[in-house]
Amino acid sequence: MAWSPEVRRRLKPAGGIAALSREAEQGMTQVYQSNDGALLVAVRREPVDFVVVAAAGRGLARHSGAIVALARQSGAARLRFHTRHPGRVANTIRRWPIRLTETRRRGLATEYVYHMELR
Repeated sequence: MAWSPEVRRRLKPAGGIAALSREAEQGMTQVYQSNDGALLVAVRREPVDFVVVAAAGRGLARHSGAIVALARQSGAARLRFHTRHPGRVANTIRRWPIRLTETRRRGLATEYVYHMELR
């Protein structure tokens, strides 16, 4: 899905929209929409990890199989995502062998980093 003002508006609640916009405009980040249109996911391929940069909408757990398949197709060794709201991803975490690998304090917020081995 192409980067657009509408995509930017929909992903803005996920946070970090300025950096995400730059990465998308430079082709570093790609955006996918679920078939039902309820979920947008921005992803980036790194040397080892397939990173879910941002997700917004509904149905993350329901569409997690497609995200994992995309990560595997990319050839990445791991899937990684960060969140400040672990409760929002709890259903997804229960479906897959995802583990919390790091907790970071960022000002008043706590960021949780999760990994899943793909190989």
